[in-house]
Amino acid sequence: MSLLDKTADLMHRERGYFVSNGFANAECGSYGERDSHVYERLGNLRQVNGGVPDPVVDRLGPRDPRWFMDRSASAGRWQVGAAVPGGLVSLSVRLTFSARHAVVCYLASYDEMQLRNAEQIGDALAELYRRKGNDWTLKRKWAIGALEVKSGFIVMSNEKDVEVTLTGTGTVSASGMPITFDLGGVQGGRSSSVEMIGLKGISPFVLLAEVKDGLFSKASWGPLG
Repeated sequence: MSLLDKTADLMHRERGYFVSNGFANAECGSYGERDSHVYERLGNLRQVNGGVPDPVVDRLGPRDPRWFMDRSASAGRWQVGAAVPGGLVSLSVRLTFSARHAVVCYLASYDEMQLRNAEQIGDALAELYRRKGNDWTLKRKWAIGALEVKSGFIVMSNEKDVEVTLTGTGTVSASGMPITFDLGGVQGGRSSSVEMIGLKGISPFVLLAEVKDGLFSKASWGPLG
């Protein structure tokens, strides 16, 4: 099981989010196709003709730091170390995995994005779907929401009963909680026992909507569960 697929299953189970293929940027207002819980961005709704409004996106945030993790994974308390150049501090956290392919995702700094004119866009796409000769099929989905991650990471265990300490640098709040975190590496464990990826300045998590065809009734649209 790949890191991408396991993360996609975790994020969809926890919050209904789909994960962009390759963890690539998939902004709110994009459109594409999905395979299970993985979303393949194909373009932006601004490129779609036929009376579809350009997307208007609201930024809701910033949001508080948050963990997403499987039941067979856990995280210890953050450890704040010495100051480093650039006004940052060294940071570390211990992760424990009791099962193979368990996943931990930490979003230190992120904004929630929301499509303000989702209703107008959905109505236009439902109408466009019924027009002869256009290429909007039921496979096409579009992002009505997204998480824009400024800093964070994802880790998956390759074995069971794994314990590693992740290290990096960042900034912390008055209570010592990281508000930014740039992943450095693994300390106190075998790096081969986990797969990991740092998240910085991308929108890999999206909420999707789709056109629904009632066959003998007017096409409609709604969120994709």
